Amino acid sequence: AIFSTLSHPHRQDGDVSPGALAEMTEGYSGADAMLLAKEMAMRPLRRLMMQIEDDDGNTNPSACMEIGPISSDDVHASLAASKPSARLYAAKYTKWSEEYGSV
Repeated sequence: AIFSTLSHPHRQDGDVSPGALAEMTEGYSGADAMLLAKEMAMRPLRRLMMQIEDDDGNTNPSACMEIGPISSDDVHASLAASKPSARLYAAKYTKWSEEYGSV
């Protein structure tokens, strides 16, 4: 449900599923999921910017000015670029809980 909410304003290819995203991001915190959704949304924008502007900064007036949908490639590249932060501290919190109990 969180990825449906986070990706709501952005178009997605038919092969991009919020349910599948949820399964692929088990262990991600809400902030991690938000960062992932932002990264996924930026990838089509970056593609558009590359079409509009060349390496020298010259613009292409005939370029299509439409942001494309988020593709499964965007999802996989974004997953590779972002990792769950909550898992970094899981062992620390488990040890704390074992030593001191829950509050």
